[in-house]
Amino acid sequence: MDWPFHKLHIEDRRRGIVNSHRPPEPIAEATGTVAGWSTATGVGIGFYPAYAHGISTAASTFKAAAAQTGACAGVASCASSFEGLTFDPNLVADLAVYLDPRDLSAGAISSWIDRANAYEFTGSATADTSINGIASVTSNGTTDILTSTANIAELSGISAITIISIHVDAYDPAFAWPVVYGSGVTAGEFILSTSSPNVITTYAVGNVGATQCYIGETQTNPHIITRQIDFTLGSKECGLFRRDGTAVTSTAFLEVNNSGTFANKALSLLAAPGPVGPWAGHMGPICVFARALTTTEMQYVERGFGEIWGITVA
Repeated sequence: MDWPFHKLHIEDRRRGIVNSHRPPEPIAEATGTVAGWSTATGVGIGFYPAYAHGISTAASTFKAAAAQTGACAGVASCASSFEGLTFDPNLVADLAVYLDPRDLSAGAISSWIDRANAYEFTGSATADTSINGIASVTSNGTTDILTSTANIAELSGISAITIISIHVDAYDPAFAWPVVYGSGVTAGEFILSTSSPNVITTYAVGNVGATQCYIGETQTNPHIITRQIDFTLGSKECGLFRRDGTAVTSTAFLEVNNSGTFANKALSLLAAPGPVGPWAGHMGPICVFARALTTTEMQYVERGFGEIWGITVA
């Protein structure tokens, strides 16, 4: 049996209507093998899987679709935790921000709406397809910056966060800040930085001071990078790093053993407000969760992003 394709209701997202379950409109019948489409399961998983609402068949599960594409290979928990679900980071609890460049039209952009809570990010950047031919946002490394017009309330007062993103770094300038919470230098803030030739750093500021944790990583090719900051740990609170689904050992620098919680601040992409520390490169999707995710939850998001952006995930 052939299964119908469906339109994307991106305009719902642009108008701030998130998690819309309006029935999709059929536009064509699938008549053969199409990349990312399973006639056995009826699930679109290759491109735009978050919009696969409205498909109702006994076999239309993330597990079944993933078995076809390899997204769940080696993750036994997919069967129990995510069976019956098409890929969508909103299915993981406590998602504060989810920015997906597939929501943008190609060319200069001045606004980007997140899919989790409809936060608007304004400023300047360019939407293109620079990450394996899939949607991305490119920063010029001088004037580009996108900042939320409101503080991210979901992060205020919580003690741990998880950030999962895809970046391709141009290393121009050599030291730059692609993701900054607040100004990045006072209590309850953080910076995700990159520096030439091959270092990425999480800079967490708690009640005592700043701790930096870093890994050696050349990001001239796209990778899915997962990081956590957890002020409940008592030491190396920014030490968790994962690259393409695999844990990577990090090094702590200027460790001060912070505790405390995150402040109520705006989130900036591509630079800190000013802009300060402008970053040059290509940004794919970014998710910020208001807690420390489990390994299963991180794998779910990493594998979903890997499937869409053509990155092999362990």
